[in-house]
Amino acid sequence: MIALLLIRFPAARAQNETQPAAKGAASTAESPPKEKTKKPSPARLTFPPAHHRWARFQPGAWRELRITTETFDNEGKVVSRSVTTQQEILQGVNEEDYVFDVQATVDLSGKHIAGDWKSRVLQLVTDSAGQIVDTQQLDGASLSVDGRLVDCQVWKIRYREDARTLVDRIYYAPDLFPYILQRETSEAGEKASDQPPTERTEKVIALAVPYVVGGRLATCSCIQTIRGGAKGNTVRVAFESDEVPGGEVAAWSTDYDDQGRRIQWSVQELLSYGKTPPEGSRKRFRGLRGRARRRSRP
Repeated sequence: MIALLLIRFPAARAQNETQPAAKGAASTAESPPKEKTKKPSPARLTFPPAHHRWARFQPGAWRELRITTETFDNEGKVVSRSVTTQQEILQGVNEEDYVFDVQATVDLSGKHIAGDWKSRVLQLVTDSAGQIVDTQQLDGASLSVDGRLVDCQVWKIRYREDARTLVDRIYYAPDLFPYILQRETSEAGEKASDQPPTERTEKVIALAVPYVVGGRLATCSCIQTIRGGAKGNTVRVAFESDEVPGGEVAAWSTDYDDQGRRIQWSVQELLSYGKTPPEGSRKRFRGLRGRARRRSRP
């Protein structure tokens, strides 16, 4: 019995010694590590310059507006009237934003108040100063305009505005002026699944409306904007042409309080415009022309 154990013990030891080698062989037979797959680039909405109301023009393009506003009391009587003359000059266009200078002069209660020139930098996609934080392309949709269905790309844009985060849902038709056929704006909810009420809806309600621009009839689009809130709402209608810097050639708006009473209305008129710097502002434009060229580069 003892001899038998002495003979079999080395055999068992040899078997135990070969065990790690078998494990090592198995580890070398494992498949090689997988190559890292590149994450797709996030969706991004960019406008060709020709599709934006300012970017389609060169720096120096300008327009002059007159805005007449009346304010009403609770009985519907006019309590104040003001006339604002506003000048705007395009200074430059970048890949994502554009900059223009604006100056306003107000005639109110017999006083003539001239404001200073100020620069504004706005995003091309949102026409807002807020930084874009996220862009997402959604499933396409068709909108009915002038009795016809128009296929649109649908984009969801999140951006900052003051202390809030807003979301624009944009219906974009690359082959049909004015290209953005509808825009729905709401405040972003705390969760991605939240659906806060829409604060503003801007939509094209007519594609070809005649309007006098520069002494002749021009084809314009008619855009209606409805802005709602706890304190009331605003209804605005504008005519837009691709021939005029800034797009709008006329606009009418009315403000209502939370009881539906009219509290203010205004009319915006295009007084003049040009595609090169105006003579009266040429000196100012020369002073900013270097900045405009720098901002024009992608």
